[in-house]
Parts: sequence; C-alpha cells; structure tokens
Amino acid sequence: MEKDSTFDQLLSKQALHELVTLYGRAADRGDAGLFASAYHPDATVVSGSYTGPASEFVDLAIGWVRAKVRTYHQFSNELFAVRGDEAIGECYCLCVATQLIDGVPMDNLSGGRYLDRFERRNGIWKFSHRTFVLDWVIEQPSNSKKYPGPRGDWAPHDLVYQHWAAFSNIHGEGNE
Repeated sequence: MEKDSTFDQLLSKQALHELVTLYGRAADRGDAGLFASAYHPDATVVSGSYTGPASEFVDLAIGWVRAKVRTYHQFSNELFAVRGDEAIGECYCLCVATQLIDGVPMDNLSGGRYLDRFERRNGIWKFSHRTFVLDWVIEQPSNSKKYPGPRGDWAPHDLVYQHWAAFSNIHGEGNE
C-alpha cells in the first residue's frame, strides 16, 4: 500500500486517534508502561515547567498523577495531517484532577491542547514530540460523593484491564 494513499491516510489517522486515547488511559490509570509505550525512545515533551526527553517525563507525569486522588482526561477536536511516515496533530483536552490540599479534596478542571508530532517507525505510530498548551484552569472544593458502583483505580487494578484482557484477541495486542 502506498504511504500517501487515501486508505493509508485513514488507517494512519485511526492509529493516531487510538494512540491519543491510550495516552489518556495511561495517564488516568497511572500506567507507566502504557504511558512510556506511546513515545519513541528519542521523543521530547514540553508540559508545564518540564521540557526534555519523554523517557524522563514518564516518571514525572506518573508520579504527579498518582499523587492525586483521581484524574480524568477527555480528548476531542482531533485534527491530524499525515505525510508518509510523519504526522502532526492537535487535540483538545479536558482534565479533572482531585487532590488533597491540607486534607481538603480540591477539584482542578483544566482545558488545553496537545500539539503533537508523530512518526511511524517499523509500521507503528508513536509520539516524537508532544507540547501541552494550557488554555484555562478552574479550581474549587470537591463535591464528589461516594458512588456505590465500581470506581476507577490505578493500573493494574482498574476494571478496564480485565475488560480488555477478555477481548484482547478481538481488539489486538497492546490494548489489554
């Protein structure tokens, strides 16, 4: 298949969408292995006060996430441009994070965008560079109430891992 064919463009954009989605799962589940697998070994990141190798960012980001009570990332408005084995993208992100500040649960709602560069190496798309642009933040006391049903948890205890493992033969390797 030609790398600039319409079919390859569609498959590539779907792969990029799945990469962004798995990145969100990795962040929200505190899954360092999945988080690291989204980046090429020489990838770079600009996020908040951090600028540097993605390999060092992974531990920082997972530590930040796991210091929270919970986090939730939602991605939208994805736009990708693909040329051969390189692509760029922009996607909007809403993130809710609950943390304890002096023993008081606080909710932080932030909105921003990821400006990404991707490369396909050995047939696999990953981030080669990722910049987070913060657009706004709202912080307020949390009013989360205890919900009687299943709650999100850190990897590997969250139900999503059992869910995908049961169907891994349908969805494919790497998404369990």
